[in-house]
Amino acid sequence: MRHWEAVVHLAGTGRALDKVLVGFVDPEFPAAVDADVTARTRPLTGFCCFSGFWFGHRHSPKRYYCFKVFSSILLAGIGSDSDSRIAPHDINRFVHNFSLMPKKVLALLGSPILDGNTARLLDEAIRGAKEAGCEVEKIDVAHMDILPCMEFFQCKVGDTCLIQDEMTEIFQKFREMDGLIIATPIMTMGIPGRLKSFMDRFQVFYMAKYHRKESFISPEHRKKRKMLFISIAGMNLPNVFDGARMTIQAFGEIIDCPLWDEVLQNDMDTIQDIATRPEVMEAAYRKGSELGRLVG
Repeated sequence: MRHWEAVVHLAGTGRALDKVLVGFVDPEFPAAVDADVTARTRPLTGFCCFSGFWFGHRHSPKRYYCFKVFSSILLAGIGSDSDSRIAPHDINRFVHNFSLMPKKVLALLGSPILDGNTARLLDEAIRGAKEAGCEVEKIDVAHMDILPCMEFFQCKVGDTCLIQDEMTEIFQKFREMDGLIIATPIMTMGIPGRLKSFMDRFQVFYMAKYHRKESFISPEHRKKRKMLFISIAGMNLPNVFDGARMTIQAFGEIIDCPLWDEVLQNDMDTIQDIATRPEVMEAAYRKGSELGRLVG
């Protein structure tokens, strides 16, 4: 996977783009491209590039879309002569490199037992997603230092929650992610309390989408986002996952990451060790891999 750095310097009043330095760690690409912007093109270029970055952050933090705006401006003509103009094939390669960025998947562990059956299934799904080329971050929800939603309703009028804790960083990660894996045991025919409190804090997303009609996730990004649900239950009942599934589906709609598939195993009071069910472990790995390929 190629890595890149993009540094944008704003000059003058801050409304104009003075220089764009794009460096690539790529043997086939110049170490740096220095694009001088003429006085004639500087205001328009600066406005479009800055708007592109803002739009990407506000509506879809994946920067691919705003850099497509960026590249189209450069293609339209930067520089007063051919020596300072970036060739179209270089711009195409620039945009292509962004498309090669690894997709981001978040993996939520709802169980307080870090090495239990739920965690082992989640690890298999993570392994599959990573082998599919995704960048995966595992989040131990049960041990996070967060408060439940206190219904202050600041999120009715703004993009943030009044409670400033670990969820502040989580909200940003959920805007940027491409895929989500939720793994949880069933407790009292539903999901554990800590995981439910975690989900309740996404009232911030709910208000943005349904109250203000300004979803944090663009329609283009939503089409690609998918969620995998993994769960185990002690009881051998046919409807033991129904309550949790309803919660997961509702959560997926709120965050614009619809439920795509699931791996479920009941009767764990009898089974005890999920390793004795290799077909379930394999299913978790396979679904994680499929998720990774689909969001990629």
